[in-house]
Amino acid sequence: MPGRRAAAHGRLAVLAVVACGLLVLLAVGALAWRGWTRAPYEEALAAWKGSGDAPAALTALERGAKRPGLEGPESELRGIVQLALGDVHEAELAFARARETGGAGSDRQASLIEAGRGLLAEGREDALPTLVDYGRVVLQPAPPELEALAGFSLHARGDLAGAREAYKAARDAGVAGEWKEEVDRMFTAAAEQARSGRVPVVLARGGEVLAWRDARTRQLVAGPELQALLGGAGVESLPGLSAADLDGLVELTLDADLQRRAARVYRNETGAFVGLSIPDGEILAAASEAEPPFPLVPFAPAFQPGSTLKVLTMAAWLEEGLPDDLVVPYDCKGNDFKIDGEILYDWSAHGRLESLERALSQSCNTVFARMGLELGEARLRDELRPFGFGASHAEGAGDTEGEGFELAGGGRARSGALAAGPLDEKRLARTAMVLDETRMSALQAAVIALVLADGGELPAPRLVRRKLNLLGEELPSEPGPAPRRVLSPETAARVAKAMESVVNDPDGTGRGARSAGVPVALKTGTTGGDGNPLSSAFVGFLPAGRPQLAFGMFTRDSGRSLDVSRRVLGPFLEEAWSELSSGGARTN
Repeated sequence: MPGRRAAAHGRLAVLAVVACGLLVLLAVGALAWRGWTRAPYEEALAAWKGSGDAPAALTALERGAKRPGLEGPESELRGIVQLALGDVHEAELAFARARETGGAGSDRQASLIEAGRGLLAEGREDALPTLVDYGRVVLQPAPPELEALAGFSLHARGDLAGAREAYKAARDAGVAGEWKEEVDRMFTAAAEQARSGRVPVVLARGGEVLAWRDARTRQLVAGPELQALLGGAGVESLPGLSAADLDGLVELTLDADLQRRAARVYRNETGAFVGLSIPDGEILAAASEAEPPFPLVPFAPAFQPGSTLKVLTMAAWLEEGLPDDLVVPYDCKGNDFKIDGEILYDWSAHGRLESLERALSQSCNTVFARMGLELGEARLRDELRPFGFGASHAEGAGDTEGEGFELAGGGRARSGALAAGPLDEKRLARTAMVLDETRMSALQAAVIALVLADGGELPAPRLVRRKLNLLGEELPSEPGPAPRRVLSPETAARVAKAMESVVNDPDGTGRGARSAGVPVALKTGTTGGDGNPLSSAFVGFLPAGRPQLAFGMFTRDSGRSLDVSRRVLGPFLEEAWSELSSGGARTN
C-alpha cells in the first residue's frame, strides 16, 4: 500500500509539473499573441508620437487592420493620422468606429489636444471641426483646450459669434498658460473683426489686408488692390494657394502702395503690369485692366511682345559668340532687306548703325532679322527656352503655351511659346526681329528684365511670401528652387547697358521714359498697324546701374510705344521709384 500511494503521488507531481508547464506555455503564448496583435499599433504610435510621420503610422495601421483586438485605439489613432494627411472623410469614419469600440483609453484627452495643436501649427484649421466634434462626444466634460480649438476652427470659418462663445467657454473652464494668452488675444480680435465685418485672410507684405472673409456671409472677398490681379477670379485661384490655406492667413509679396499705383494705371488703360524685386524675384505688383474680367491676366500669355524681345535675340547672339561685324555696321534704308523677293519693312530708315547697341536703341528690324538668320532656328530656340518660350510638347505641334515658371512658395505661372516650327527663312527672320507670332505674359516680360538686370541668373518668381495659421504663427515651408544661370554675366551686362541707350539716346525709342526722374533701362515694342490700333510693350528695370525693380508692361490700343512711354510709363515709373526709394517696397 505505501508503494502504491508513493506511485500515485509521483504521478500527481508529474501531472502538476505538466500542468504548470502548459499554463506557462499558454501565458507565453498569450503574451506573444498580444504582442503580435499590438505590434502594428505600437509601431504606428511610435511613428506618430516620435516624429509625426503620418504616412508611416498609417502604413503600420493598415498592416494591423486584419488582426483582432485593439480596434478602438487603432481607430482613434487612424482618425488623428488621417486628419494630419488631409483626408477628413476617412478621419470621420475612423472616429465613428472608435466611438463604437471604446476609443484609446486614459491618454485620450492628451492625445486629442496634442493632435489639435499640431493641426493648428500646420495651418490645418479646416480639419479642426472633425477633431472637436469627436472630442466633445468622448471627453466629458470637454476640457478647456478643446473649447479653445473649437473657437479657432469657428474663427477660421468666419463664424465670429460662435468663436466668441467657444472662447468664453474655454475661459470659464479654466484655460491656462499659453492657451489662455491665445484665447484672450483671439477673443479681442474676434470682437474687433465683428465690428468691421471682416476676418483677414490675405495680406500684403507689411500686413495690409488685401482679402477677407465676410463675417456675415462667410464668403471670401478681395479688395480692389487684389482684384487688379485676380481679374474677377476667386481668391483661391492665386497660384500656390489651397482652400485650407485660406482658413488661416497668407502674406503675399505684393507691396500694397505699389500695387495700388499699378492698379490706378489700368483704370484708364487695358493691358497688364508686373514688377519684380531684384535680385530675389518677389512680385511687388501685378495688375491689369478691370474690365472685361479675365482671370489672372498679368500671369497669362495674352500679349504680343513686339520688339521687346529683341533683347533676347541680342543675348542669343552674344551667348553663341558670333562676331558683331557679321551684322553691323549697317546702313538701314528701311525697305532694302528682302527674303524670297519680299521686302521686310522697318518702321523707318535708321541710317548708319555702327553697333548692336545702336541697332537696339533704334529697334532696327533688319539688323535683328539678319541676326536670326545667322543664328538659325535651333540656336535661337535653345537660347529662348529658359525664358519660358519652349513648347510643352514636340516642336511643330502648334502649341501656343510655353513651359511656364515654377513659383517659389508653390504653383506655376503660364508662359508663351515660340511659333511652331520648322520656320522658313521669312518666319525665322520675323521671329528674331519682333517675335510677332507668339504671346507672352507681363510676368514673363518682367522675368526677362530681371535676368538681364541681375547678371544672368533667373530666380523662381515668388507671390506667396509666407503662410500663417489663424494665430499668426508662420507655417513651415519647403525652400524654393535655387536660381538658375541662363545667361553669362558678360552677356547680361552688355544687353542691360544697351537697354539704357534705348532711353538715353536722343532718338531712342524709349526716350519718353526719361521723364521718370530716375535712370531707366528698357526695350520698347509696338504692335498692330495695317489699319489696326497700335499697342505697346515694355521690358525694363530701374534704376539703371543699381537695379531694384524689374518690370513688364503692356497697354492695348494705346498708340506707339514712344508716346506711351511718355504718357503712361514715365509718370508711373517716377511714382514707383518714389515708393522704392522711400523704403515702401522692401526688396530684401
